[in-house]
Amino acid sequence: MSLVLGRKEGQNLFLLGDTKLTDGKTLPNEIRPERSQMVSDPRDSAVKVTIIHPEIAIAFAGGATYADDAIRASRNQSLEKIVQILKESTISSENDVEYIIAVNNPVYDLITVKKGQISYAQQNCWIGDADAFNFYQESIFEQKLCDTGKVHENLYYCQQAMKAVIESSKFPTINGFAVTVTNHTGFFTYQQHVTIEILPMTLFGPGPTTTVIGHGSAQAGGYTVNFCPDPRMPDILPVHILQGEIGIIYKSKNGGLLNPEVIPQIDDTEFAEVLQQRFAITVQYRLSPPIKSYFNRGVKALRKGDISSAIRLFEKGLNESDPDLKPLLNINMASALYFSGDPIRAVQFAHEAIRLDPTNYQKWLKIISTGRQGSRHQA
Repeated sequence: MSLVLGRKEGQNLFLLGDTKLTDGKTLPNEIRPERSQMVSDPRDSAVKVTIIHPEIAIAFAGGATYADDAIRASRNQSLEKIVQILKESTISSENDVEYIIAVNNPVYDLITVKKGQISYAQQNCWIGDADAFNFYQESIFEQKLCDTGKVHENLYYCQQAMKAVIESSKFPTINGFAVTVTNHTGFFTYQQHVTIEILPMTLFGPGPTTTVIGHGSAQAGGYTVNFCPDPRMPDILPVHILQGEIGIIYKSKNGGLLNPEVIPQIDDTEFAEVLQQRFAITVQYRLSPPIKSYFNRGVKALRKGDISSAIRLFEKGLNESDPDLKPLLNINMASALYFSGDPIRAVQFAHEAIRLDPTNYQKWLKIISTGRQGSRHQA
């Protein structure tokens, strides 16, 4: 089983769970026998906490098939009916699935449903792997011990402890991302935040030297994850992994669990554009300069012969204030315009590229030469 946690502090509630699925019968996409079942893969994941109503969220651990059916059946039902549906789900699954129900205003309660038993008025609760929960508690103690200034809230300690469980090799069924649902906005929402993951490391060095430690790389195992939900759309949770250029859109299917649509090879700027176009979701945090995205995508379009898209992307890049890529943007715009049959505008951008970087003169001559050779070949 995985691990899901709930906590209540006055009228503040939150649920915290991972995204790893390990039951081969419940993979959102096809089963891939060439891989180990325990390898973390975005395609083999689901959000363990589902917001079925602004005032009710349901978390599960265990059999995702049972949870999917139960959560779908719980939509538009009373709290009493939801509790009964989840109780029957645990019984029919032969205790293969467990639940936490978080109830917002006016009840403010956490309810656990395990092994056909219902427990109300929970201040702290958990479902899933008992050994992982013990490890999680030890991690919370260490987090608080290290925070000598007491600058963090309990939610921070819990999130860091869950990350410690996920990063540990001791619990292969607990993996993916730590997803948080809170009622801090007045109703249940997925927390919008950026988390930077760096694998544990030890640094050795002679003397008092200064070392810059970045946020890791895909090769080294470090990655930066941007959770960018929209409170208006509780059945959609977009996630972007910066280093791997992977976008994941978790969406509810027919009222059930939020399962992943994985979009590979997409930077955060393009992912933000996709979310805006498809769902009118505006991404709050941007982790890399848009000019780099426009340049890279423009070059790809140019190489594919999609001249109109290349021109559009280069234009967007040139409208950005970052000066570093302006010489290359101008010379590539000149190339795109030249091959689109607009040599007059092409010359204008070429002159600007050469002004910014004189080495672009040779590149411009090569562009003209390639164009002339192409013309002679066609003749």
